[in-house]
Amino acid sequence: MNTLSINYFTNSGGGNFTVNLDALLPCSNRDFEILLNTVSKSNDCSDHVKTLDSYISSKINYFKDMRDGLDSENDAAYISKLTSTIKKYVALNNLLVKRFGVDPVTDKEASIKLKSASFYGLFKGFTVTPLQGWIFEKGGYTFEVFKNQSGGYTVMLSGTGVLLKEVNRKNECVAVITPKLLKMLDNNPGKIQAARDTFKKYMIAAGYMEAEANDTENNTHNKQEAEAMKNTTTNYFAGIKTLEELRTSYRDLLKANHPDNGGSVEITQEINKQYKEAFDLLKSGANLEDKKEAMKWNEAEDEAIREALYKVIHLDGLNIEVVGCWIWIDGNTMENRDTLKAAGYTWSRNRKKWHFAPYENKFYKGNKKTFDQIRRMYGSVEVENEKQETIAG
Repeated sequence: MNTLSINYFTNSGGGNFTVNLDALLPCSNRDFEILLNTVSKSNDCSDHVKTLDSYISSKINYFKDMRDGLDSENDAAYISKLTSTIKKYVALNNLLVKRFGVDPVTDKEASIKLKSASFYGLFKGFTVTPLQGWIFEKGGYTFEVFKNQSGGYTVMLSGTGVLLKEVNRKNECVAVITPKLLKMLDNNPGKIQAARDTFKKYMIAAGYMEAEANDTENNTHNKQEAEAMKNTTTNYFAGIKTLEELRTSYRDLLKANHPDNGGSVEITQEINKQYKEAFDLLKSGANLEDKKEAMKWNEAEDEAIREALYKVIHLDGLNIEVVGCWIWIDGNTMENRDTLKAAGYTWSRNRKKWHFAPYENKFYKGNKKTFDQIRRMYGSVEVENEKQETIAG
C-alpha cells in the first residue's frame, strides 16, 4: 500500500494522519491543494513532497506505457480513458511544480485541449452549413469537432469539410486521430490542398467567403459558367416517369459532375435543384409504376438516401445496389468499413452485405425472403461507382 504518514504542527496545536495515496489519487486540484497545505506544515515536508512526486510520476509513466501498448485503431475508447486519467495526474504534478519546484512531467496527448469554436461543414448535396463545436491541434494539423444528429461526435480536418471519424463520446475525439491517420495526411499534401480549394469554392459560392485577388480568373470563369447555366434550358431529368428512374439519373449526373471529379459546383447545385422539383412532382404517385408492393415515400427518407449514397459513391471496388428504399453494398468493403460505418451503414450478417435504410423505413427489416425475392418485390437499381481522388488515397 502506498501511504503518506503526516505529522503536522500549527499555532493552535497539531496532529497526525495517514493518507492512502491509492485511494485518494487522482483527486481534484482543490483537494490536492488541501493535502499540500498540510504537508507544508510538516517537519518531514521535503520527504513527503518526494513521496508524492515519485508516486504521481510513476502513475503517469505506468498509464502511458499501458496506452502505448494498445492498438490505436481499435482501442480508441480505452486510450481516451487512459489519457483522461493521465491528465488528472499531470494536473497534480503541475501543482507540485508550482508549489515545491519538482521536475515537471508532461504528456503530448494529455496537453491537447478542445476549445469552443465556430466553423463550417459541407453536407446534403454540397450545402455549406455553419456549425458550433470545438477545435484541437494534433500532429501539426487542426481538427474540428461537432455533435452530430445521432448524438455522437464527428471529427473534420479544418478548412476542408472532410469528415474523418465519428465517435460516441467527446473525449474520444483526440484519440481517433491516430499516428496512422496523421501519417496518411502527411503523405497526401496535394489531396489536402485540393480538398481545401474545393471547400473554398463552396464557401465563396455560398457567400460565406469572398474570393481573393488571385482567384479573379477562376472566379470569372465560375461566373461565366453560372451565367451560361442560367441562360440554358437544359432539363437534366427530361423523360423521367418514376422515382426509380429519377434516382438512377440523379446518381449518374452526380458522378459525372461531382467537383471532386473535376465537375462544376454551379451545375451540381442546378442538378440538385431540378432533382428536388422533379421529386416533388413524382412523390404524389403520378406516373409511377405502382404494381410493386406499395411503399411510403417522404422527403426526409429520400434526402437521407441521397446523402448516404453521396458519402460512398466515390469509393473504389464497391458493388452498390438500391433495393426499394434501402442501399446494399458488398465487394471491397473491408478496406472501406470505417467510411461505411461513419456514413451510417450497418453490416448484415445474414446477407453478408452493408446496408443503409432511412431512419423511418421498416419495410423489409428482418425479412427472411431471398435477396432475389426482395429485388423482385421492391425493385432494384445497380449503381456503378467510379473511383475519385480522395484524401484517404
